[in-house]
Amino acid sequence: SQNLRRPQHWNQAFWFETDDDIDSAALGGALEHLVLRHEMLRAHVTWVNGEWQQRIQQTVALPPIRQISLRGLAPSVQETQLQTIADELHADMQLSPAPLMRCALVDLGANRGHRLLIVIHHLAVDAVSWGIIAADLAHLYSQISQGQPAESAPVRTSYAQWAKTLNSLAADAAVRNDQAFW
Repeated sequence: SQNLRRPQHWNQAFWFETDDDIDSAALGGALEHLVLRHEMLRAHVTWVNGEWQQRIQQTVALPPIRQISLRGLAPSVQETQLQTIADELHADMQLSPAPLMRCALVDLGANRGHRLLIVIHHLAVDAVSWGIIAADLAHLYSQISQGQPAESAPVRTSYAQWAKTLNSLAADAAVRNDQAFW
């Protein structure tokens, strides 16, 4: 295991461009459903007796979406402010309590739209996962913003199932024989 100096700051972030007329209430609802759908977003990690322990909570309170207006600022100033906002969201990340996600919705003004920043700890997201997260969020937002109930396809493999499979593989004699190689 790595001994990271600031393990809570091992995050990935993604900026999404949105329309001028984004419905922030629908966005909040979509993010809440996203956290319910993806177990790892409900994870919290603590250091107990010299080792890391991870737990998945059934429900979590999503931190409020930081809503920030940069209307009226020059585009170059907005770009600097966007970086500052990203730095602040990264710095706000904690491993406990859950969720392992922070969000900001930034209004850039008329004809410039909004930017949605989502910061997720790397324990819960990787490069492949971002595509799934983005597609699920877009789908949920579309449903909620049109007044429809939020529905998603069933999760094919839960995190718990995946972890049990890895533990089974780790106990397999053939895999253990290869351990020295790795």
